[in-house]
Amino acid sequence: MIKMKRSFNSLVARSMMLAILSSLVIASHAEDLNGFQVGGHLDLYYQYDFGKPGTGSTVGLRNFDVTHNQFSFAVLQLNVSKAPTKETPIGFTAQFVTGKNADIMSALEPAGTETYRLIQQAYITYALPKGATLDFGKFLTPVGYESPISYLNDNYSISFLFTLGQPTYHFGLRYTDPISKDLTVMGHVVNGWNEVDDSNAGKMVGAAVTYTGLKDTSVTLDYMGGQEGSSSVSGIGFPVPGTASVNIGDLNATYNLSSHIKLAVDGTYADATAIDTGDPSGKWSGIAGYLKFTASDKCSGTLRYESFSDPQGLRSGKNSHLNSLTATAEYKTTSTGLLRVELRQDYSNRDSFADRDGFSGKRTTLTVAHIFRF
Repeated sequence: MIKMKRSFNSLVARSMMLAILSSLVIASHAEDLNGFQVGGHLDLYYQYDFGKPGTGSTVGLRNFDVTHNQFSFAVLQLNVSKAPTKETPIGFTAQFVTGKNADIMSALEPAGTETYRLIQQAYITYALPKGATLDFGKFLTPVGYESPISYLNDNYSISFLFTLGQPTYHFGLRYTDPISKDLTVMGHVVNGWNEVDDSNAGKMVGAAVTYTGLKDTSVTLDYMGGQEGSSSVSGIGFPVPGTASVNIGDLNATYNLSSHIKLAVDGTYADATAIDTGDPSGKWSGIAGYLKFTASDKCSGTLRYESFSDPQGLRSGKNSHLNSLTATAEYKTTSTGLLRVELRQDYSNRDSFADRDGFSGKRTTLTVAHIFRF
């Protein structure tokens, strides 16, 4: 019965995807979209792991760029949105995805891997007085500097910090209020960490403050806390079953040193204290630094160095400390096309990375990706 239900949900989701595609084709030829915004992007890549773990093998502890020696379809994303106005104070945002990234993002969803796989974001926005908004639905996490949407990031690959240390999405309520031109506050109540369906009786609450009052600088402080995990499947993905009280804090900042140089830093600290069965107790933390140099309108490059600590193995499955150095070169092939070439070196104090001889504490990968926006 459960299998039939999931198959039906998958069929409905695919039908919705087809309907959206048809609507986009029609809308793209219309002169007046009545306030609707449509678009999206296609993300394709090839990656080579010099440890040679076997063609098609999973590149472990990585998020999205996960296959070795294989041309890979990362994601096709379609966006449809309508901002609220004075005349119509209710809007919406919907992002539909298909591809390997959709599989990865839904891998720990308590409702099952297929139920919401094609829906990356879907929320209603209510316009409130003085520019404030209230969102209700599924939205990407506000925690951290990086995003699951590749072209929004400085590097192509996602850091250990985001992959292991931070959530990806939530379902619930989000309130945003631009108190002044320099200060924005946000608060939310959600089902949990990477969960549309809640895996336990608790909720997660959070708040964020963004300040842009310093010259060429933006600083964001995030906090989330609540009950996470369960005795079975849960979005947070503890390696041992059980429920824990989880708290996570994140501070990220950017500084434009000049029109050509941007500096950024992202730091996260989190802890978990077991509540019932199992023992998902421990802490994890990490920091990542970014240096982006823009040579011209078409060419840029980014260096990222990061360090991630997981002493109880709650995020990586082992008592481990991970480091990574990533160099990404970017070239705009067209106004909507983006080519990225990336060399990345990963290190671990454990034999964490699969290779042709078993496992190793070091890994080098080369990735070539092309992203097309429409």
